[in-house]
Amino acid sequence: MTQLHALNADRKIMRSETAGDISYYFDCSVQGTPLLLLHSINAAPSAIEMKPLFDYFRKYRPVYAPDLPGFGCSDRSDRTYNRELYKLAIIEFQEKVIGLETDIIALSLTSEFAAEAAIETSFKSLVMISPTGLDQRKRPSKKTSARINKFLSLPGIGSTLFKKVTCKASISFFLNQAFSDKAPQELKNYAYITSHQPGASRAPFAFLSGNLFSGDTVRKVYEKLSLPTLIIYDQDPNIGFSRLSNLLETNPMIKEAIIKPSHGLPHWEHPEKTQSALRTFWSELK
Repeated sequence: MTQLHALNADRKIMRSETAGDISYYFDCSVQGTPLLLLHSINAAPSAIEMKPLFDYFRKYRPVYAPDLPGFGCSDRSDRTYNRELYKLAIIEFQEKVIGLETDIIALSLTSEFAAEAAIETSFKSLVMISPTGLDQRKRPSKKTSARINKFLSLPGIGSTLFKKVTCKASISFFLNQAFSDKAPQELKNYAYITSHQPGASRAPFAFLSGNLFSGDTVRKVYEKLSLPTLIIYDQDPNIGFSRLSNLLETNPMIKEAIIKPSHGLPHWEHPEKTQSALRTFWSELK
């Protein structure tokens, strides 16, 4: 594997029996409540997606940013990548590596796994940036996901598709969608590198097949959250928020912050606005 380094920080490995080796970046030079940053799930994600938050908050508190199973420098072995794997990986990381009550920030689909983890273990607070599961879209059934995954596993089919999805032009197109203007070149460059490592297609295939999505995340997960939660969002070309207003009425523990104009990655497009929203949210917890 080509040597990867998403963040300018120390990196270690957490050995996990269920999720394999999980690589993580950290900076514990400052005392305070730990902050756990979790990147999204797509064809080419990694801890670099959380770089603006990592670089800013490392000055004020301990910060951790793992590469989730199947991505970045973490284990990409041939295994079943599902919601349970990611939920348990988050819980195990918090217990084994951090070991203290933690604030957690998760991006996009990973917000669902972080929310599930927060229901089963103790976090101080949860922030979800552009979370999935808040629209009316129907998710593929388990049978449909299995069929898609089987199709992607056919010789030549999946590899050809993944090459097309992760070529430089495709990566540039999809990342540009997440910005009002154009995505930073460093994001594009690293996404290309990390998606061209051995085993890079395995976890994304679970995403593409729909195996990582839930049928009704609002009812099954978000309505059950009992810790202070903030949802940061605005516009997103791939995610809808039509059910958010009802969720805010149903669960008083959840608040919202709209960062305008942004298309899914407000912490990149408007770092100061995002930092301000986070500081305000956390200050109200004291």
